Amino acid sequence: MSIKERLKEYLQEKGVKIAEFERSIGVSPTYVYKMSSLGSEILAKIKEEYSDINLNWLIAGSGEMLVLQQENNPYSVSKKTNKARFENKVETALEQINKRLAQLEKSKPKKTSTSSGSTSKTQDSYRKTG
Repeated sequence: MSIKERLKEYLQEKGVKIAEFERSIGVSPTYVYKMSSLGSEILAKIKEEYSDINLNWLIAGSGEMLVLQQENNPYSVSKKTNKARFENKVETALEQINKRLAQLEKSKPKKTSTSSGSTSKTQDSYRKTG
């Protein structure tokens, strides 16, 4: 298996799109498709952004794909990537909440206005029984 194939396997495992990966390490949009090897600068950027990848595995295919993280953090991609994913999830949740609120507003029965001197049925029934 080549470095490119291992890198694609890692990205698939982590749910990271190739374009997102390329942006995160600051390379051209076709970098992964054209690459045949990785220089030390690129490896350093990869490790900085994706701290859980085992570089020995990536380069030589030896060992496990992932290195153990403190507290086995399942979200151990980069802080930037985590922040973007979190913001996306929050934005999606807010959109869903706003849609639901709009639906509730539409289905809400309209209030009928009463004069200030009248009492409600609840107050009338309380007075009759009390």
